[in-house]
Amino acid sequence: MPIYEYVHTSDRGPDCAETIEVMQGIKEKPLTRCPTCGKPVRKAVSRPMKAIMNGGKLTDSRISKSGLTKYVKTGEGTYEKAAGPDDSPSKIGE
Repeated sequence: MPIYEYVHTSDRGPDCAETIEVMQGIKEKPLTRCPTCGKPVRKAVSRPMKAIMNGGKLTDSRISKSGLTKYVKTGEGTYEKAAGPDDSPSKIGE
């Protein structure tokens, strides 16, 4: 089942992110309301991986330029940033 992104179209609930991801069947109707807060949402168009890769390999430089972050496992449940924007956490899972 694919994962679709939805964006709140008005104020969102206090426990909701601006963008939410929902696993749905291809034939399911798009959501019109957030499953958490009930506020209106619209289906967003996600950036396809091909646009990020631009026909080549997915390098650390391309990951950073796309705004994504790459983490590598450094221990049981801990990961360190290998590539990504400066404002992304340098470690996760500590």
